[in-house]
Formats: sequence, C-alpha cells, structure tokens
Amino acid sequence: KLMFMAGWHTHLLQEHVNNSAGTFTTVDSGYFDVFTAPGAPLNLQAIAYGELGFRIEYDPSEIARLKPLSGFIVEIDFCTQSGSDSGSCATRAVAGYPEALSLPNKPLGSDLYTGGGRTEEVQFSYSPTTGGAATEVNVTLRPKDHIYGGDELRIHLNYPGLYRAIDYSGSCVPEGSHGSLFTADINANTSVLTLTAVSGAEIARGQPVTIMLPLACEIIYPDNALAFEADNAHLGSNHTKTNLADYQSSRYGTKALSPPMRAIAYVVGPVDGSTGDNCKNVTCTVSSTKVLPIVQDSNTMDLTWSGSLQFGAVGVACDSTIGVPEDTSSQTFPNKRYCSMASTGSNDLDAYDHVEANPSNIFVTSNYGNSGQNGKPIGSNAGRAGRPGGTIAAEVTQSSGTLFVDSSSLCRAGGSTQNPCMLPSGEEWNPAVALSYNFTGSNATTMTVNLRRDERCIQQGTSFTVPIPLGKNAAGNVSPLGCSVVDGADAALSGWTCHWIETTWEGTLVIYAGSTICPPNGGPAAAVITTTGDLALTSTSGLPSRAVAVSNNNAGHATLIVRNGASLASYTTLSGDPVGNYAASTATLAIAANDIVSLRVYAYNGRFRSPAAETPVQTRAILKPTAPAYFSDSAQRSVGVVLSYSQTNASVATEITIDITAPADLLNGTSLNVPLAGFSSAVSPVRDIETGHAVFTIGQWNSNTSVLSLIVAPNTQASQAEHYTIIIPSSAGILYPATGTAAGSVIAMIATYTINWVTPFPIVSRPRKGFVVQMTTDRNWNSDISTLLFADKLNNAADDTATLGYLQADVGMTDLNITLLEPGTTNPTYDWLVGRYIKINAEVLKVTNVTDGMLFVLRGQISTAADAHSQATGGGTCACDSAGAATGTGTTGLTCACTKVYAYYISATDPSVGRYNGFDLLVGTAGNNPAAGTDGCRIGAIYWPLGCNIRVPPVAYSVGVRSFQSAVLQTGQAKLNWLTNCGTEGSTCTGVCDCTTPTLLSNTDLGAPTLAEDPLYIRNTGDPLQWSNVPATTLALTIPSTTVQHVILTDSSIVDASYMRLGDELVYVHGSPTRGVTNVILYQVSGNSANGDPCTCDLLGNATGDGTCACFPQSVMTGCTAGGTLQTVGGGGLGFSATFTVANPGASGYIDSITITDPGYGYISIPEIRIESGGDGCTLQEGQSFIAVTSRHTVTVERGALGTTAVTHAAGTAVSVIHWPLRSTRNSPGAQYYFRIAAYNDAGLSDYLYYKHQITEMSPRELPTTGGQTIEVTLEGGGHVVGNTTVYIGHTHLNGTLDESRSKVCQSLVVSDVAGTRLTCVTPPWVGRSHDLLVRYKSGSIEKLSVANNYVSFPAPTIKIIEPVQVTAGTSVIITITGTSFGANNTDVIGALRTSTGENPCAPLTLISDTSALCYLFPMTGQQLDGNIVVGVGTPWSGGQQNSTASGIESKLKEFDPPA
Repeated sequence: KLMFMAGWHTHLLQEHVNNSAGTFTTVDSGYFDVFTAPGAPLNLQAIAYGELGFRIEYDPSEIARLKPLSGFIVEIDFCTQSGSDSGSCATRAVAGYPEALSLPNKPLGSDLYTGGGRTEEVQFSYSPTTGGAATEVNVTLRPKDHIYGGDELRIHLNYPGLYRAIDYSGSCVPEGSHGSLFTADINANTSVLTLTAVSGAEIARGQPVTIMLPLACEIIYPDNALAFEADNAHLGSNHTKTNLADYQSSRYGTKALSPPMRAIAYVVGPVDGSTGDNCKNVTCTVSSTKVLPIVQDSNTMDLTWSGSLQFGAVGVACDSTIGVPEDTSSQTFPNKRYCSMASTGSNDLDAYDHVEANPSNIFVTSNYGNSGQNGKPIGSNAGRAGRPGGTIAAEVTQSSGTLFVDSSSLCRAGGSTQNPCMLPSGEEWNPAVALSYNFTGSNATTMTVNLRRDERCIQQGTSFTVPIPLGKNAAGNVSPLGCSVVDGADAALSGWTCHWIETTWEGTLVIYAGSTICPPNGGPAAAVITTTGDLALTSTSGLPSRAVAVSNNNAGHATLIVRNGASLASYTTLSGDPVGNYAASTATLAIAANDIVSLRVYAYNGRFRSPAAETPVQTRAILKPTAPAYFSDSAQRSVGVVLSYSQTNASVATEITIDITAPADLLNGTSLNVPLAGFSSAVSPVRDIETGHAVFTIGQWNSNTSVLSLIVAPNTQASQAEHYTIIIPSSAGILYPATGTAAGSVIAMIATYTINWVTPFPIVSRPRKGFVVQMTTDRNWNSDISTLLFADKLNNAADDTATLGYLQADVGMTDLNITLLEPGTTNPTYDWLVGRYIKINAEVLKVTNVTDGMLFVLRGQISTAADAHSQATGGGTCACDSAGAATGTGTTGLTCACTKVYAYYISATDPSVGRYNGFDLLVGTAGNNPAAGTDGCRIGAIYWPLGCNIRVPPVAYSVGVRSFQSAVLQTGQAKLNWLTNCGTEGSTCTGVCDCTTPTLLSNTDLGAPTLAEDPLYIRNTGDPLQWSNVPATTLALTIPSTTVQHVILTDSSIVDASYMRLGDELVYVHGSPTRGVTNVILYQVSGNSANGDPCTCDLLGNATGDGTCACFPQSVMTGCTAGGTLQTVGGGGLGFSATFTVANPGASGYIDSITITDPGYGYISIPEIRIESGGDGCTLQEGQSFIAVTSRHTVTVERGALGTTAVTHAAGTAVSVIHWPLRSTRNSPGAQYYFRIAAYNDAGLSDYLYYKHQITEMSPRELPTTGGQTIEVTLEGGGHVVGNTTVYIGHTHLNGTLDESRSKVCQSLVVSDVAGTRLTCVTPPWVGRSHDLLVRYKSGSIEKLSVANNYVSFPAPTIKIIEPVQVTAGTSVIITITGTSFGANNTDVIGALRTSTGENPCAPLTLISDTSALCYLFPMTGQQLDGNIVVGVGTPWSGGQQNSTASGIESKLKEFDPPA
C-alpha cells in the first residue's frame, strides 16, 4: 500500500513519526498488487497455412509476479499492393529465369515456394555465463534458403534477457567461421540483434553458419541478483555497476531468467532487391487492420501459460488452492483473468475490509487486504482494497466468451469448426516416428522409437507423446520408465526421460528431450529411444510400426490458425485497462487469394499491454498448388552387363562371371536382375547363392522367370561409375542352355524407377513446395503404398546454385578431388557437402567425402559430362590470388576471371528437359486459359511450335509456361509417414482406392511432410517370393498332398484370378470360387449351444457346444472291418475324394476318422456321399447317413507356381494375395509398379495425378496400302525415349493383349514432344477395312498398351482398266487388272468375274503390285465370261475385306459376239 502525506516538511518522515503526526496529514491506500506490463511475445512468425489462412506462432516472454500474463491480442495488417516499383509491396523480377519466359514479377522473395514469411531457426550458446558480465554470444544456423549480400537476420533477444547499455559506443565486429560475412548491430532499447550480410556475400542453403559476437560487443549475460562485477570490468567505459543496476531494475520480480538458447531470425532483404519476404520499396502500407478474438489459456492464474488455449474467455472459477473456495460463480472474461486473493502478508488495518464488514462481497475472504482480477483493487475507491458497505464490486458482473473445444488434429488439418482455432499450449510441429519391439511371448518388453525432425532442431525440454491405440502394459502406468537414448550418430545422450501412461482407449509413451539435437550434415535431427523399464505391452489392434508423435515444447508455445471467415473483435486500450470496451464483432475476416499481411501481437494483463511483437517480413494468402498436368512416362533403370562362363557344355552347371559398371549409386537392398535366357536348374528357386563379393554378396535364381538377381548387401552400396565383377559358382546348379549359345552381354534391369511429368509453372497465389510421389504394387491402391517427397524450390530457377568459393588449383578431366578457396570465411567446413552436388562451369559433380578440406567427387553427374577446369580463365598470365581475385593479363579480347564453384541443388523440376532449362512455352493451341472442351493439341506439324495440351478439358497454364519434373525412385530413399491411403483418419481403404484428393494422417501438419524411419524398399521382380502380398484369409481345410488342386478358404471374397501365397508356395487361382465339400458327418445336429456358437457332432455322435445341443441318431454304426474311400454322387461337381479309417475292426467296428483328400469343385447342390471302396461290413444305424458339408469358398489352383515348390499345408495356414497381375491382361501385363503424384504447399495438397497411357488422336486415319505414310499420334504418357515405344497397326487378343500375328509395326518412330504427347512414325503397307491403332510402352517391368479401336482403315481397291476387255467365250484367259490399293500381300487379295449368273473366281489372282494384278479365268462349260471384274482386298486376319465396285465400264469384260 501507499502512504500519502500532506503538511510541513513531508520529507521528514521520522519527524512525523516522532511527533505523532502532529504536523502532517497522512492517508494510507488500500492494498494492491505491484506489477508491470508483460514482456512482448517472442519468436513471432506467420506463414500461409491452409487455403486462405495463416499459421501464427509465438512464445510468451518470461512470466513473473512482477509481470503477470493474462492473454494476447493478435492484429492483422493488410498491406496495400501498389503494383508499381515505387509503391507499397513493389514487385521485383523473378531472378534466374530467361526473359523469354515472360514470368510476372513478384513482391516477396519466396512467393513461388511458400508465399512469404521466411524465418530461420537460430541456436545460441554463451561463454562465460557470469551474471552481469559481458559474454561471447555464439550464433549458429543452417539456412533453409540462400542468404545474399544486403539480407538482414533480425533476432529478438528477449528484452531485457540480453542487452547492452543504450550509450554503448564500442566496436562490435563478428568473428567465427562466417563472421566476416556479416556486420552486427544491437538495438539496446529493444534487444534486437541485426546481422547484415555484407555486399557480395552469398551463403548457400544447408551450409552451417557460425557467427561469434566477442566480449567487445558488451552483450551482458543476465543477472538475477542485480549484482555486477566491479565498475568497467568487461563492460566498457560507459558501463558501471550503478547504471547497469538501474537499467536492469525493470527486471525486478523475475526469477531464473536465462538468455535465449533458440530464437527465430527474420530474413529481411534490401528494399531495392528481390530477396527476403519483406515488401519491397515501401514495405507495407496498411490498408486495414483486423483484430482477432483475444487469446487466453485455460488456467486461472496469470503466473503461468499452459493448457488448452481459448478465445475471449477463461470460463472457470478461481482455483480453490489460492484461498477462494467460496468463489464458485464461474465468471468469464473479462472478470476472471487473474486471481490474487487474501495474502497473509498484507495486514490491512482498515475494518471496512474485514469479512464481517463485507458479507456479500465474495472477493473478501479474510481480514487481510484483497485484490481483484489481475491485481485490480476491489472497492468503490481505486485506492482501497475492500468496498464499504459490503456491496459487490462491479467486476463481478458476468460476461460471455468462447471456449475452444476442437481437437488439435482438426485444427492442424484445417478442418476445425472453430475459426480461428488454437493448438494446446506448447504444441508445435509434429514429427513422425518409427516403432519397433522386442517380444517375450506375446508381450513387447522393450520399445524402440526412431525420432526424426527435418529442418528443425529437437529442443531440450520438448516432450514427444507417442500414441499406441489400445496399448496396455501389464504393470499399468510407469513413470518414470527407464530408457536409453542415442543420436543419429549413435552417440549416447543423457538427461532424457520416458514415461508410460495409459487410458481406457490409448497408451502413450511420453519422451522428454534432455538435450538439443539439430539437423546434422545432410540429414534430419534424429534420436533413437529404447525403453529399459518395466514393460509387458500388448494391443488388441496390434502394435503399430509407425506413429505421429505430438510435440510440446513445455514453454507455452502458442499456435493460432486463422482462415477466411474467422471471427473478429474490437477493443480500446484505456489507462489501466488494456482491452477496454472489448466486444466480439458481427463481421468476419475476409481473406482473398494474394492478400499480403503483417502480424502484430501484444501480451496483456489486468492493467497493461506489452510492446508489440511484429513480423518485419510479410506473408501472402495462398491456395493449394495447381495439380500436375500429366505424366510423360515412367521407366525402369537398366545397365549393360557382360557375361562369361566357365564351361559351355549343354545342360551342365557352369560358373557365371558378371561384369557391371554401376550407372548410379545403388543402395543396400537394391536388386539387379540379369536375364539368362535358356538357362535352367534342377531346383528352383535357388536362394542365397553366396558370391564372395563384398557388395553383391547374395544371388538368387529363378528358373521359371530365367532371372538371376544380385542384391546389394546391407550397410553397403554400389557406387556410381565403379566397376564390379561378380562370380556365381557352379555349385549354385545353374545349367548352361541345352541348345544354342548363351548371350555374352545382356541388359540387366535395376530395381530403380524414373518418372517424368509436366506441371504448370507455379503462380504467387498457388506456390509450390514440392511433390509427393506414391508407388504401389497393388493396382487397386489398397496396400503396399510407399510415399516419397521431392522438393521443388523454384525461387532461384530449376538450376539452383549458390557460390561456395573458387578453385584453388586446376582440375583435370579425370581428377577425383578438388580444393576450394572460400574468401571471407575462417576455416570453413565442407562436411555438409557429403552426398550433395557442386557445379563447376557446366559440369555437375557429386561430393562423396571430405578430408582436410579436400573434396572427393564423382564426375559428370546429372546428365553432364566431365571436363577439365582451370583455376583462372582468360589465358595469358591470368591467375587467382588468395582472396579469389583475378590477376594478370588475359589473351587479347579476354578478361581474367577466377573459376567459381557452386553448391548445386536438385529440385523435382529437371533443368535438362525443355528449351529453357526445365521449362518451355509449348502449352498448346488452347491458349493459357483454355475453356472446357477446347482442342488443346491440334494435329499437324504447323501446330508443333504451339505445343500440346493433351488433357480434355485442357490444363490451364496461368502464365503460359510448362515445367518438367523428374524423380528417381530407388531402394534406401527416405519415405514419408504423412498421408492416409485415401481414408479420412487411418491408413487403410477398402475396394478400389484410387481417390482424387490426398488426406493427412491424424496430428500431422499441412505443408510439413513427416519422414518415416523405414526406407523405401523396391521389390525384386525377379524373385516371386519378394513380391508384395497382403494377408487375406486362411485355409479352411488341410491340403494333404502336393497334387491337390482344389483349395477351401475361410473367405474367398477378395481372391479372383490371381496368385496366392501359402508359406513359401505360390499358387495361381483359375476362375471364380465354386462349391466344394469341406466336411463329411454321420449325424444330424439340433439345439442351441450355451455360448451361441453352432452345435457340432463328432463321428461318434457326441455333441459339442453344451446348451441343448444334440446329435441324431443316438447309436453308433457297427460291423466295419476295414477302412476305405468315399465318393460323391450327384450335386453337379467333380473331383471329390476322401479316405476313412476304422476303430475296433469287426462286429463293433466303426468309422473313427474321415480325411478329405480333395474337396472337389463345381457342386451346385449338396451331393450324396457313398463308400467307393473298402468299408466292408459297415452298417449305418437307422437315420444315419454320410452327410456332405459344402463351402462356397472353394478355388481351383495351379500348384507350385512360378518355380516355387508345392508342399502340404495345415488348416488355418495364412493365405496372402499377390496383387501383381502375372497372367497378361491389357495394361496389367506383369509385375510392375503403379504411380500417382500430387503437388503440395502450406495450403494443402493438389489432387492426385495417376500415371496414364492413353491415345487421344491420330492423323491421318485412312492410310495408303503401299505404306510409307507418316502419321502423327497424340497421346498421354507416350514417353520421350524412342526405344521404349512401339506403334502398331493391328489387333488384340480377346483378353486385350497385343496379337502380334495380326499387327504390323509402324517404323521410323520419332518423339516430337519431350512431354510424351506427340510422336510420328511411317506406316507399313497393308490393307483392310478396319484396324486398331496400338501403342505399346515398355521399360523393364513397366508395360502399357493403349488401343484406339477402329482408328485405322485402308482404302477399298479400285479398278481403272482391264485388258483385254473382250474375250472368246468358253476359253481360258488371263486378265491384267490395273487399279489402286491392291496391297502388297498376295494372300490379302482375291478376284472374280461377276456375271448375271454368278461368280467365276480368279484361279488364281496374282498380285503384281499395289496397282496391278493378273486374274486367271478358266470357265466351265456354259459359264459366261461376260460381266465385271471385282477385286477383294483384305481378310478377317487383316481387318476385313473390301471390294472394288462391281459395275462400270472400267471393269467390264465382254465376250466376242458369235460369228454372223
């Protein structure tokens, strides 16, 4: 409380006391809380999130008794976009692209990638950490994008957590490996550190950057006790113990304050440049400001920030633990923001504040001083704590607010019913985890969690909650649960803790990070956590192998997601009331695509509003990216292999030597399939052939497919351009061909695929971060789906480079190591380049290792050629000094220059395709914004320069530019655990799951693909036992022999004409399920069991099932002397057989077992069962008979398929379905993968594009019979490699496959569009009324056949003249026929003389050429030679017959008139 004094010598307080207040008048105030404004929010950032929405994140500053925190005020400024270079948010040209593309300018640096909001994550460390003393500040970061000269990194250091005196006048020069590339400035009023890249600086993304601010910068480490070292010690001439204490006095009341270990750095580009996401020229001229509903947490104390975050209200009463059990009114905002009641240390002597004087005031709970919400005084006089007369304070009046109730997962996915919505306090971006277990019996006794976080550090203190649906531990909750932790390099970590917590529906493993792990060179931040405590874990739904962990920084991190249509509010900041006149608005937030905004957030408490935290970078409202337009093709990678053999005797085992040069890095598990036509083996398959080779350690042989598979061993790789010799020993039993000579070289297929596709160039309202590619072996997209990520950062063109330095020495064409000179850096490390690419002149090189600053490389990568590179160019005496500056004099007309070395980044967009390095303007004749139904791909060479827009309706190319993407899919790549399989929540789908729209897994975030721990494994097409199989059902009946071909399943609903796997045996299913006999019984059953299961009877008539179960008749058969066999009679089926055995042979003998050896098939009714043989003397009792029990789940199979071995199988054996279709059908000819892709950005994912191979048009359609016609075919997915495509004129078999005997190849094929939409070929000579156009695409295991039915015809034959035109009646004659379109094949042509009485066939008709034929006529007695010659061309084999016209003088043949 305060004492107010009036009178003489009021400064003489002691005199006042001594004189008993005789010369003074004093008034004491009531008791009140002393506090100041809360600290401004920290690490504020805003990015586009969801369509027309933003994700706003920030951290609360330190909360203390002096700085209570009630909530936050979020304001959105909409920026004016002038459209001119001199106005607000001025646009700048897109850097790195050819002018010919005419791309529109953009205002924000990352407009094509994220839509703005760029920040970088920065880590700090300090030395020394002496409170009140100057400290060295180490700043480290790994930028997500390049940093250029003039770019600023603005970092808020949490005022006054780190600061220096306002009157500092020293010199602060950054040090460290990259210190000389930056200048440093610290704003002492705001504690904002600004690091500015010096002119000419260029820092590549992904490069570790270290900057140290030395002691001379006089940055003061915080001191909680307000004690400082002696005057001027480490502090500079303007720092003294006294003025520092005064300066830091505003921190009074804080405790345990530590400087930031992590912060967000805003990347602010020069206003006259094109980098950075700040608006250029005039930054952001505000056109309007919108206020969101204010944000509170769910607890009632303002000394913490925790729990679920809410809008507009707390909605709960003060906790009873702070002394107000009587307060049960559940008052809501703005009345219950803070409760500070009944402090026993505030001895209020004013009787008016006593409980007995305030019987109706619920806030007066003791005879001590009381204060209201957020420390506001209670009472009619603001100087008093109580209210005379006991009336209730005005603050008690109730008001309403909105409690946020939606789930975190819905909020993240953009599907929340609340708008805006918030994640619970502390929750941040969630990572995916991979899970594995060790079992004792059915219980998991240890659990291992592989945690990975890409681009973000795992911060100390963060918790990760891993859900295990229906997970139960025998010991229940275990907290703490022992666990050991290592990082991605297997280094042990300390301080981590684990806890097992379970509820009725879910068990969770909660992991607390005890240290900070940042992404290492070339990979994500990773930790492997293995439990060591008391676990005996089970789950009725099965223990998952993957999960999404909920991440919480446990420091109050706030995440608000706002979308178009969000609720708004208004307020006025009054003296002592920061949210005065607060009211919800009836208006809603209107966000339009391309709106650019800035964010501002205040913290507030009962009396004060903090300074604003503002984003100096802007963010754009965006939409989902444009979907990919179409696939160009998909291909399997191949390599030439040289073969040699130890002996060449027919059908004798031979040693096989294989020589190969790896065309690319082949990671562990990759298979190489070598075709060995004609080879065989006595046993197949032959697995685990030991080669003795260090890389290809194991081989596998399958005689059925004639393929030898070589597998790259675990933890190894075959390196690009390396030569390998592998020997398969003769002991493997692979036999040299029985006839002919084995090939000396073949093309081997690698289990690696390349897909190519086309996408419209991104626009600022639909930026693109990259693509997700899904691949599966299941053509129905039900199972075996792998998801991969391919980034597509087009801020700096597809050929994205950043300067690393200069060559230190010349590089020869075959040199495999280089050294760099990087001016401006101190002892730079290049370890981060391992596995990445660099570029020198036009050559791309891959860095394989770095030792002592020397880079070891692979030459000529990414479709470039190895070349020699000089350190200095220009000839003459040109050289380079240590600073990278050129010296000397060049050859006449040439300028000396130092050769730069660039970091080279691969995007999905492929700069080797298209006229403009990944792009072209050939968007088709439909224009940039085609209307539905417009022809976008016109036939004819005159339209080729316009391009082809193959889709109907055509794809909209908003800026008139096509971009070309390529992705290589190979074993070992990191997979994603981000998307469902077309479901809304889980990862399963039933039926055909080729859905249109991707959906996120629960608790994942938009625009932030989460990596899975398990890498991609591409299945080996040469080994059938490695093919994908999905558990489908079980055997209902034992398969007792290796020859039985009828199998009864418990469920045949998903088994059709396909392959099934039973153990290590594959069987092929013929046709649809039918009816077979699954059991034979002797008794009729009746009654109901006790447990609801069906009643049954055994062969002795004993009922099972309890309850009222009974068997009829009650007696047992007698007289059996020997066992025998059973057969069926009637029922319409075939193939049944069974055996039976007899117990007690003789007068009391009876059948004690019946074994079905073949269930048969095709029964349409229940058959009669009779004894076929044996069973002598068996006498059935009255009412007893053999009764067949049938099943409609009987399938007919081919045993031991694809080289596997037929064996017996017990009932209950698991049966899996193999989805790869292996009996050829159109478009599904064999073992192959299927692909779909979608583009993504922070707004979401586009629709899927599925790989399609489809003909759209052909011209001309009528072809000359002579051949030689160049035809043009437009199609989708046609490919760009000529050797993979074949065009046929012909026909298909009934099953849709190519009938090569009735088809002819169109020769001289040319691909005229790199996007695979146009090709030409020269037609063969042929005839016929109607043919199909067929285009077959084949690349390894990928094979597609597209058919355009009845597209092709050939003209009917015509006759122009015959000779002679008159003949002698009754004599043989040869008629020469001249005409057109007779064809080139005599078997396709027939002829006849058509007369009034019938036809006289040409016997024969001899084809001379397409225009000439001879008809031999041999008239019978009385047969006329007066009529028309008719030529018929074509047969059913060649497309159908067409005849010449049977009239007209041209074909008229007459007999000479008889002599007169």
